[in-house]
Amino acid sequence: MLKHSLGHIELNLKSQNFRTLDFVIYRFFRLLLLPTGRRFSAKLAAHLHWIFRHLAIATSSNYFGVDFLNTRSAIVKGSFVQKYTKASDYVVDVACGTARYLPLLQSVGVSKFLGIDNSDFHIRNNKESYPTFEFIKANALGNESIPVCDILIASHFLEHLDSPDSFLRSISDKCRLIFIEVPDFYSDPINTTSFQIGAPWWTDRDHRREYSEDSLDKLLFECNYRVLDKCFSGGTIGVVASPLS
Repeated sequence: MLKHSLGHIELNLKSQNFRTLDFVIYRFFRLLLLPTGRRFSAKLAAHLHWIFRHLAIATSSNYFGVDFLNTRSAIVKGSFVQKYTKASDYVVDVACGTARYLPLLQSVGVSKFLGIDNSDFHIRNNKESYPTFEFIKANALGNESIPVCDILIASHFLEHLDSPDSFLRSISDKCRLIFIEVPDFYSDPINTTSFQIGAPWWTDRDHRREYSEDSLDKLLFECNYRVLDKCFSGGTIGVVASPLS
């Protein structure tokens, strides 16, 4: 397990935190790139940044598992489950993955939960880990797979959709609240540089779009949802919204 949550790490720089070798390597590459020109050096560095940043995230996730994912989660950091969920609520998690929010839901007494995912691996593991809860393999875009519920969780789901507006409109009469989490494009300032010079700026190859606070707000407004709460954490945007009938 992670020793500290992201919000409670001691950030004072002590001598043992400074890595001289890393700094020397950085200075070497900076001097090596300078003669190549500003645009080329920025583009090459942005490519390397994308590669090694994603490698670091993937290996950290493999090593620390759900603990690492939750330290980055705006839904977790915003305490959405604790603030907006009652024990009597029926919660549906689309593209539930490892069902990482289920322990939080259990902590507030939720006993009726459905996890939907199209991965046999996740469904099998979740059924073994949480035998008293329901999990089904299905395509969450198939409207018939989502029952009427109190709270719908759509975490790292909208960015994979060609038509997120169609999905949001299709489930507006099926839930009282929706918890949304998406990657935050502007959380990494290098994304702006990368976008301008043609280096990678997307989060994953199967994403159809990336989100900013403004673009997510605009999407929800156009789909007739009201934003009740918002949180930014670890490169993600979390929102609690309610459909307006």
